[in-house]
Amino acid sequence: KTGFPELDRSVKGFLPGHVYVLTGNTNVGKTSLAANFVERVRQQGKPSLYFALEPDSSIVSYLASCRTEKKFDDLTEDDLMFDDNLVHVYKKSDVKDLNKLVEIVKSTEIQYGLIVIDHIGYFVTSNSNRTQEESNAMKELAQLAKQASLAKITLETSGVFYRDWE
Repeated sequence: KTGFPELDRSVKGFLPGHVYVLTGNTNVGKTSLAANFVERVRQQGKPSLYFALEPDSSIVSYLASCRTEKKFDDLTEDDLMFDDNLVHVYKKSDVKDLNKLVEIVKSTEIQYGLIVIDHIGYFVTSNSNRTQEESNAMKELAQLAKQASLAKITLETSGVFYRDWE
């Protein structure tokens, strides 16, 4: 389940081995949506892995805002430092390329309920073949999702993997 009852009724939750794509322009809320998915999974007591590859976003603030239901300006240091060991974050400096991301996911022993990749565009190095490079990255991530029995949602240039917990 996504943690959002109305969405679960509409899409029947996330199914392993499927790719879900949501698109949107810059600054329409893709990261906020992903952070909300992470929070809903955290509330179920399941761990999540978040690859925060956006150059200018602080995912910790997004996650704290979702958890506390506070605006960014109202977050305290305690809100930002909260750690129940259910949300693990990798930053851009930790993931130099797509191969490193795949290596991290494959080598973990943690059964993550959700893996978020925000944003896929980080792995695109060419302006002339941008669409092809993004497509190739998505294919590789889809294979990874299938191998790990994960369902995958792509939020334009972000990806969310959801593990089927039975």
